[in-house]
Amino acid sequence: DNKELETQRRCDIIASLGSLSVGDTCRRELSTRHVAILLLIIDDLPHEEIWKRWISSSECDDVRVSFVIHAKFPNAIRSPWVRRHLFPESFRPEWGSIDITRAMVAMLHAALKIGNFSGNGNGDVVASCDRFVYASESCLPIVPLSQFADSLYGSGDSSPGKSWLGKLRRTPDNGYASQKQFGAIHPHVPKKFVWKSDQWSMLTRKHAELVASVDKKLGEVETLMNGQYSCGGGQKRSRGGWHGRHRCSVFYAYFDRMTASDEMYMATALAYMYGSCGNLDGEDNRKSDTEDNVILQSFGPDVVRSSITYADWTESARSPATFSTIKELEDAVQKGRNQECLLARKFKGGQIDVAGWEATVIATHHKGNCKVHSST
Repeated sequence: DNKELETQRRCDIIASLGSLSVGDTCRRELSTRHVAILLLIIDDLPHEEIWKRWISSSECDDVRVSFVIHAKFPNAIRSPWVRRHLFPESFRPEWGSIDITRAMVAMLHAALKIGNFSGNGNGDVVASCDRFVYASESCLPIVPLSQFADSLYGSGDSSPGKSWLGKLRRTPDNGYASQKQFGAIHPHVPKKFVWKSDQWSMLTRKHAELVASVDKKLGEVETLMNGQYSCGGGQKRSRGGWHGRHRCSVFYAYFDRMTASDEMYMATALAYMYGSCGNLDGEDNRKSDTEDNVILQSFGPDVVRSSITYADWTESARSPATFSTIKELEDAVQKGRNQECLLARKFKGGQIDVAGWEATVIATHHKGNCKVHSST
């Protein structure tokens, strides 16, 4: 309809603006490595100046950075820079809701369109994005852009690289995950495809395209709740049991009764696309019970259990610690780098200034206190 066409048109505009070398948006006009940062925010990007400094301070000539930003309240955004990269629609997600997942998938679709056009009017072609990094508004880079790129791509490696999905699990590790996540997914999804990963993860283009095409590949998905599920059509949905075998075409329908589906959707979609070739039926043919081999059989060789974002969960298993001082930043940088992470959270807005961040992250890099991730 007209609304969908307008959203598509605006997505195309965002995609092209996100990749052009205008102002402080991107690092270079020509590059072979192109990273998309997909940011989820509420009504502001509190660390905007640090993100821009992260790009401008880089000594890396062959990496480009584009941003796609989803805001819960886009009308409240005042920053011209943020508005330039704003996704043209808001799902207005509540904590733990399926709408967070919908926003993440929508941003991925937009980022996949960035590139493949003239970058400076001289016939030079801007490369498509080939790394897709999810981050929250409380995230900060803890390594310079040059090391960030080397970690995601490898040094001198022409291979497609690997996706970082973090702490992959195929079974719940507590009662919450058992009831609200693994136990809340649609029972017609075979257990062999059900996985949990980090929400703040990184996908290669190969895997991003698989996730983005899952609805098309699925083709026909069983409807839910006595045939009342509209599959994105906007009708009211029942919260009753799972019934009926009507058809629709959105994979997120399987996650609608789940809390924090953003921790389940990406890995489950990848396992489904890789392991089923689009067929939701069939027996579990995995022959090995060792975790590494099951991951290999479920995702192939191009996935690693590496976390891209550091967080301190020692105080509470329900939510990570919040950082607000330079000393806490220094501690997060050291611990995050020791774990080979590239970002860290949760940093309180307005507490870490650009100079303090730069002295902690950029200066320590020049002193040789960084190492490149070795899993790509």
